Amino acid sequence: MKITDYPTNINLGCGNDIRKDFFNVDIHGFHKPDLVSDVTELKELPSNCFKYALANDILEHIPRHRILNTLREWNRILCMDGEL
Repeated sequence: MKITDYPTNINLGCGNDIRKDFFNVDIHGFHKPDLVSDVTELKELPSNCFKYALANDILEHIPRHRILNTLREWNRILCMDGEL
């Protein structure tokens, strides 16, 4: 996908909360997200792509030693004026 093909919003660790007008990401395919991926490493996604990232009830599931790198990764996919 090209960067212009993505919606401006991303829902990280969506679970059953699949949102319209969001790019939904979850590690479990049975939730039927747009992308099945570990949200701590989003290599499939381009940098500076999303204006808004929703990470509802997900950070507590990430091991403490991986939090800093996860936040860096989420920052990478956000636009300069993006909001987490």
